[in-house]
Amino acid sequence: MQFVVTSDAEESVQVVAEDWGSAMQRAMAFLDVDAEASGRWHAVSIGLGTVMVGDPGSGRSWTVREADAPDVSGFAGRGLPVAADMRQPDELAERLFELSFELGNQDATSATSAALEALHELIPCEASSVLRGTLNDIGLTFVAATGPVAANLLGRSLRWGKGLAGACFTSGRTIQSSVANDWRHLRDVDADTGFTTRMILCVPIRNDVGVFGVVQLLNPPGDAFAAWQLDTVETIARALAGNLAAGLVD
Repeated sequence: MQFVVTSDAEESVQVVAEDWGSAMQRAMAFLDVDAEASGRWHAVSIGLGTVMVGDPGSGRSWTVREADAPDVSGFAGRGLPVAADMRQPDELAERLFELSFELGNQDATSATSAALEALHELIPCEASSVLRGTLNDIGLTFVAATGPVAANLLGRSLRWGKGLAGACFTSGRTIQSSVANDWRHLRDVDADTGFTTRMILCVPIRNDVGVFGVVQLLNPPGDAFAAWQLDTVETIARALAGNLAAGLVD
């Protein structure tokens, strides 16, 4: 497969490779990329056969696109404004790309808060949270939360396999549910906090190593979260995985 790799300095090279990672490796010599940079890369797929790649160490960025895909390389590094309800693919891709850098340079506690702040910036909802856990823990623990009952959630733990968050963590798959008829929903949490959950989106915080937690968004303005919103949460969750894997959240 042919790929076009374009740097933030608008230098391009076309290479033949099996995937975007191999394409970046082959383009490194042509684009004067540090041989050690690949270990620092953050990548965000923006669809349309294109991946945006950044190196927090050098501050450089590249787009890797399939040769027959639309050219969006001009979006890299432009610092486009952020809209409250962001559906424009170029603006959304740019914000997610920037966020992957921001999270990569923060400790886990700061990163979880920054991730939720970014999610509320992009996706309207009543509340959100990050739960952290590994197979060495007894369950999932709320380490960050927003919304009217956030203070009542922080530090609270859910035992393995309990609730939609537990199902999301165990399966490693995104779950969206209207909870009224979903037996997996933990109604006692709503009863304890006084919050009424109508719709919940649970996204696993995972990378190639494993699953390290779950991001939850609750009660969008409409009947459900849109497909582009699910993609956005999944991208942010992937960016957050390295922070939680480091085990820096108390």
